[in-house]
Formats: sequence, structure tokens, C-alpha cells
Amino acid sequence: MTRKVTRVVRGDLRPGVRAYLDRWLWGHATPAAAGVPYTDVTIPSPLGGFPGWRTEGTSRTWVIAVHGRNGGPGEALRVLPVFHSLGMPVLGITYRNDEGAPASPDGKLHLGATEWRDVAAAITYARAQGATGIVLYGWSMGGGIVPMTVRRLPGEPVKAMILDSPVIDWRSPIALGAEQMGVPGFLVTVGEWVVERRTGLSFDDVDHLRHAREFRVPTLVFVDDDDATVPPGPALRLAEARPGIVRLVRTAGGGHTGSWNADPARYERELKEFVTSL
Repeated sequence: MTRKVTRVVRGDLRPGVRAYLDRWLWGHATPAAAGVPYTDVTIPSPLGGFPGWRTEGTSRTWVIAVHGRNGGPGEALRVLPVFHSLGMPVLGITYRNDEGAPASPDGKLHLGATEWRDVAAAITYARAQGATGIVLYGWSMGGGIVPMTVRRLPGEPVKAMILDSPVIDWRSPIALGAEQMGVPGFLVTVGEWVVERRTGLSFDDVDHLRHAREFRVPTLVFVDDDDATVPPGPALRLAEARPGIVRLVRTAGGGHTGSWNADPARYERELKEFVTSL
């Protein structure tokens, strides 16, 4: 296919430059790229100040956007216009080990087992700024951090969860990645054992399907059947286990965190209907 380049947002475009496809649409830009006013903020926490941004809005229900692994707050830009139209402020956050953010004490990712504390700091910040209700929105690994936060903080005013291609169970994407790389199954088990010993986390603890009965808040889940990074099976089983609170939206052809890209109109319609129902 051929596409015409109309604008270079950052850097220089020249022959020989390595390129990749960014499904975020606006990449690592700021909310201004989506036409939404914003302010840069620093969220205090025991580890230090976490950089982020906050969009404008009159609602006292805030959305806290939690990006995926190796991502950034820009992952939320695709949905900002929906929340802006509803008057809901969005807090785009970073968490430990992100670029420009404080590192974890051991310098390692903990797959949500400790990163939830940084979302807790963002909730505290939002409440200090006048928020009385919180909607937690997570993509990929962020979709695993969000339910961990809800499980750990049952007393916070979290009104809903929105999960896009969420890692409900880390064993599934690890097994899929190993299969794609031709790694024998027994080595996957060994690898998981090593991860638990090096980080102190428990794969059972970050398996939210095992803890499905602990959830009480309305939940919107987007999955794409062609996700080749995080298998949608655990998210589908979560929806089956908790049909009273989980609203499931399935797409095809978008890939990992690509449900919006596959059908933006439907995605935004489902998102708006869910949020307004709260």
C-alpha cells in the first residue's frame, strides 16, 4: 500500500530511517494532538514524583489511564475525545520503571504485583484535586494492573473498570510467546519459577480469573480475536464467570490493543454507553 505523508510530528524523515507501525494513532504525543486541553502534572508517591498529564473537565468522576508494558500515557489519546465530550477529566499516568519515572527498588517489572501502588498514588492525587469517583482504564499490562488495584483498594471510590486487551492471567501470554519462539513447554514452567524467585511475585496472585469473585464494580472489556500477544481466552472466561458486572466487546482484525483501530465508531459508542450508564 502507498500512503502520503502529510506531516512529520517528531524527528526527521529521510531515506534509510527505520520505521514501525504505531497503532496508537498519535504515538507518544500529548493530548493536544487529539485536540484536548491538558496540563502536565507530577503525581507524588513514596518512590518519588511520577510525570503525567491531566485533561480538563467539569465532572467529579475522573478517568485514570494506565498504559501497557513499554508504553506511555499516549496510549490513551485515542479515547480522549469521548471523555472530553462527557466533561470527564482524564489523568494519564506513568508507573515505576517507565522512562522519566522513578524505578522500582529492584529495577524489575512485577507484572502488576507492585505497580498497582503507583495507580493508588494517582487515585490519591485525583481525590486531592476534587475527584469523588474514579474510572480505571487499562491497556494490556495496564489491564492487569487495574484489577489488581481494585482488589487491593476495596475502599476507594472506583466506579468502574475499562480493560482493553487485558492481561488477566500472565501464564497465557508467556506460553503464547514461548510457542511463537519455539521454546519447549517444560522451559516455560522453569522460566515462570525463575521469575517468581527473582521478583517475589506469585503468578497465582496476578491471575485475576482466580479472583473473579472479588470484583464488584461494573467492567467493560475489549478483546480482539486476532490478538497475537495476549490471548483473549482469560478475558473471555472472566466475562463468563461474572456476567452480571462484565460487559464484553469482541472485535476482529485489530490485533493487540487494536479494537479501536478495527472499528473506531463501535468502540467509541460502546465506551460512551458504558460510561454514561454509570
